[in-house]
Amino acid sequence: MKRIFLLVFLLSAVVISYAQNGLGLDHQLLLDRSELQWSAPEGPYRVIKNPSNNFQEYDFGIYLRKQKVEVRYLIVPATPDSERELIPHVRAARMAMHVAGNDEDSYIAAHEIEVELLNAVYQADWGQLFYFPPKRIFSDAKNCQMLALYREGVALCFVFLLFEEATPNLPALSRLLRFQTPALQN
Repeated sequence: MKRIFLLVFLLSAVVISYAQNGLGLDHQLLLDRSELQWSAPEGPYRVIKNPSNNFQEYDFGIYLRKQKVEVRYLIVPATPDSERELIPHVRAARMAMHVAGNDEDSYIAAHEIEVELLNAVYQADWGQLFYFPPKRIFSDAKNCQMLALYREGVALCFVFLLFEEATPNLPALSRLLRFQTPALQN
């Protein structure tokens, strides 16, 4: 009887800890498998639980009504046979060209992320920021900031910040997703 009670207690503690930030258990498990951690943003937000976009799928998203910003997350875990496919700078540029608008006055601006920021904030091996107006089939937002992060042998992830006007909290929103601090080995 004590074992059953202990098992139920531990299971409920795990479920409660996963549910505290508003993400479903399946999203938390995806993050854990990809050695990623996600922090909830300051202020109220709504989790987009079953995202649907036929043009470019994504794993989960959030919407911040006050700032009028949608944040979408796409995680591509590394597999043993995906080494050639996960060349981060090629895959990220291809993703930016895929979701960026094709209008005559469209643009794509790409910026490498400083190594100090990659190590201190994201714990990633590589990262790049892209700015562009997205295709209407991807989002009705006027602007998109796409962050691509990569840790060798672990995952490549994309963060899409979709907004009309840039808000002062965009840098903070781009830092909600980061790789877990690597464990020290003996």
